[in-house]
Amino acid sequence: MRVEFGEVIGSRTFASSRGGGKRAHAGLDFVAPHGTKVYAITAGVVQRVAMFYQNTWAVEVKNDDGSILRYCEISTDLEVGDKVSQGDLVGTVLRADSGTEMLHMEVYYGDSEGSLTQTGNKSYQYIDEPKNFLRRSDLLDPTFLKDLPVK
Repeated sequence: MRVEFGEVIGSRTFASSRGGGKRAHAGLDFVAPHGTKVYAITAGVVQRVAMFYQNTWAVEVKNDDGSILRYCEISTDLEVGDKVSQGDLVGTVLRADSGTEMLHMEVYYGDSEGSLTQTGNKSYQYIDEPKNFLRRSDLLDPTFLKDLPVK
């Protein structure tokens, strides 16, 4: 099976099993080759830039409506406090140490406190599935992102 650019299939979907069933996937993985440009979906302010997974980076943008988007497995020149407008360059897709190339996206409502990754949390306000995502309690199902147009 050949996977096309931007596809989200199998274990790349939200809530799919990770770590032998010990946790659930907290985002969507969009297949994209190394170097693919990633653009801001909405306007907001960068609240965090940090290492994410296998030598890739995550950029957390607090959107003007208070929600938070986390763009992951990318490289970026953005810094905390930078303002982004819809359509601005956020970064480019990196090749993880495992060889995978994708944009991992997570969405948060924005009404909780603390780090988005919370390994001790097992309670979620907006998700009905009784799964352990290891994320903040205001995690949202990002499946709606699949319907956005790809540039």
